[in-house]
Amino acid sequence: MERSLLMIRHGKSDWSDGRLRDIERPLAPRGTRNAADMAHWIAQKGLQPDLILSSPALRARDTARIMAESWGMDTDRVQIREALYLAEPIEIAGVIALTDPETTSLAVFGHNPGFTHFVSAFMDEPLDNLPTAGLVALRLDCEDWEDLDTARILSYQVVLPRKHL
Repeated sequence: MERSLLMIRHGKSDWSDGRLRDIERPLAPRGTRNAADMAHWIAQKGLQPDLILSSPALRARDTARIMAESWGMDTDRVQIREALYLAEPIEIAGVIALTDPETTSLAVFGHNPGFTHFVSAFMDEPLDNLPTAGLVALRLDCEDWEDLDTARILSYQVVLPRKHL
């Protein structure tokens, strides 16, 4: 079965308030703009997901919210997964594996370095860095999200805000 997996790093965060914990940092204005631009690009390509999974970090949640609102998604289709916060590739795969097999299109919002390492496993040449608001769109052939590690890669596309939007 063909599945679509959008791996999206959160938008640029605002570091101006040093009192905030990492998980509380909001998006910077550029992060908000890039999230809206990326949402538009995804919609133009017809890649809107059926379901969104996001890290609980404010910058990731807000990136996911901006995109979901842009696509007109119901709020129940945006779900927070604690395990995605600063997750390693094995943890990211574990979260994705728990997705209902009826869901064929999924967007996951999170952080580096885990996201860069995770998407690199699906690519011919590893990615050095998935920048903020960067996207790797994967088309996979697998029966279930649990089979991600043995999925056949049909195609992938890397979309970088500064280069493509």
